[in-house]
Amino acid sequence: MSYSEFTVEDFVLNKHFQKWVFSPDAESNLFWQGWLQRHPEKKAVLQEARAFLIKLPRVNYGWNSELEEILWESISRETRGVKKAANAKVVPLHAASVLASTTDQSQHRPWNYHKVSRVATTVLLILSLGLASYLGARKRKKDPPPIAYLTKEALPGTKANFYLPDGTRVDLNAGSTLYYPERFSSQERVVEVQGEAYLEVAKDHTRPFKVKTGVVVTEALGTIFHVRNDQEEVAIALLEGKVQVSIETTDQNKDKLILMPGEQAVLEHEKRLVKDLFDVEKVTAWTRNTILFENAEQQEVVHTLEQWYGVTISTQGQASKPWNFTGKFQDKSLEYVLQSVGYTMDFHFTIEKKDVRIIYP
Repeated sequence: MSYSEFTVEDFVLNKHFQKWVFSPDAESNLFWQGWLQRHPEKKAVLQEARAFLIKLPRVNYGWNSELEEILWESISRETRGVKKAANAKVVPLHAASVLASTTDQSQHRPWNYHKVSRVATTVLLILSLGLASYLGARKRKKDPPPIAYLTKEALPGTKANFYLPDGTRVDLNAGSTLYYPERFSSQERVVEVQGEAYLEVAKDHTRPFKVKTGVVVTEALGTIFHVRNDQEEVAIALLEGKVQVSIETTDQNKDKLILMPGEQAVLEHEKRLVKDLFDVEKVTAWTRNTILFENAEQQEVVHTLEQWYGVTISTQGQASKPWNFTGKFQDKSLEYVLQSVGYTMDFHFTIEKKDVRIIYP
């Protein structure tokens, strides 16, 4: 990838660009001056990348970025209005000078090389000392290792329960996934759920526990709640304690609900949160290895059984009446459940390993 395609991040990580910002010389300044003249549209990108680099922390041995800017400004003041030799080529001595030089070439004044050399030698010496001190400190103090993120998954036909590093207990329903760091930060505990999970949050009043479910964020200190994040809906149901639910991508103060036990927040069309009551037995039935249907349509029954037993269900023919099935099954086999549902909804079925077919007469 050429420099013309670089983003701010690309320039910040580029060693050639870093060297120019921290220890410029005539060769690098000529290069970047010429490059900017060919690509003036990239000036803002380079300025932002340079600003980021000079704000990096440095060990303070009598040097800081403010002093650097003051010294380079002094060069500009010393050289204003001084004539240069005829046909002499101007080479800015600082990255900021190169960036400034592309703004308006007609506004530039000539440089006196003898005077500039005296000031620039002092500045570059201080720059070198400051950079050497910073790099030396970096060698003595190693950066902390990056935090690794882990994944817990309950495949279709299975469930999972485990504890997070802080002692929080998590139950994952079939076909669900939890993403979490191998160690939580000192400020907060954040996990992400795809699917359905039941959490008993370990109490820690200094570190809020946050669960991300799509665009919805649930925050708690120590409580028990249920989250659901799938194709059907995003819902947060509170069993014990107190939680705050908000939409991450909007004004946090506008889309924010406080839930009390027995209340749930449901996301409507990813636009707003609505609070209402919920049936505790129905929401948490799966944690007791129980399937609970209440006036369920065919799509809900088929989806639940596919996730619960890890199968694929297809249909043949059309139902003779509308689906509104109600039933409760605890620790029952797939065949038993299908027999019960089929008797009520008038269908037969076949099971071949992981393939199930519902057949209407």
